[in-house]
Amino acid sequence: MKAGVSATESPKTNGSYNIAIAIDNVSFSHNAAHSERARPFIEIDQWHLYRGEHVFLSGPSGSGKSTFLNLLSGTLTPDSGTISLLEQPFSALSNKQRDRFRANNIGVVFQQFNLIPYLSVKQNIKAALYFAGANIKDKALDERILTLLNDLQLSNQLLNAKADTLSVGQQQRVAIARALINTPDILIVDEPTSALDAKARDSFMDVLKKLAKNSALVFVSHDPYLKKYFSRHISMHQFTPNHQKVTDVPTASRDVSPC
Repeated sequence: MKAGVSATESPKTNGSYNIAIAIDNVSFSHNAAHSERARPFIEIDQWHLYRGEHVFLSGPSGSGKSTFLNLLSGTLTPDSGTISLLEQPFSALSNKQRDRFRANNIGVVFQQFNLIPYLSVKQNIKAALYFAGANIKDKALDERILTLLNDLQLSNQLLNAKADTLSVGQQQRVAIARALINTPDILIVDEPTSALDAKARDSFMDVLKKLAKNSALVFVSHDPYLKKYFSRHISMHQFTPNHQKVTDVPTASRDVSPC
């Protein structure tokens, strides 16, 4: 029996909750392509996350957090089992199909932000629109960028500033704007507060939770302080072999609204 978590009931409030992420009988090993006896690095029986639900994922370095995120975002595919996103068989899609699906439905905030240093704030955000196939000349999108910057407490005067001239905190907020510009149903945030002081960290979390209220949010961090922002927690060791199965899936009686 594989380690992991099991889903039983689906939480619904007047039909408003749908499954955003469904993982079923997934196994992954970094060496699977080279050996049939490769020991699985990640094993998950069942794990579900619903639209509008936010989960805090923790684990020490080397525990598989990045691997798990790469499986969710489709840059890696499981050796067995299925990962379905928004009720689509995401892990079974071709590389090209996964790239398009990711661009349209998944927002990612990387630990290092991954902004293009020589592009302006506006150009970095519009890059996400371009890869999603949007008309980047649409004036309505310019208005959305301005609205996001305002929500993130960034001055409109920074719109044409090069990314490499921004402070760490400003770069982080631009990265959030880029992740949210396509109004993704799924948001993946990887160790985003590691370079921030306590005040900036708390401000970031407040803004993120507000702007991601309608997205399924997977938030990864090794900082236990940040758990308080989430009603649902999972540790990476629960996604590794030989761990006793636990239940960490919301039921109909549980409040899964973002805290």
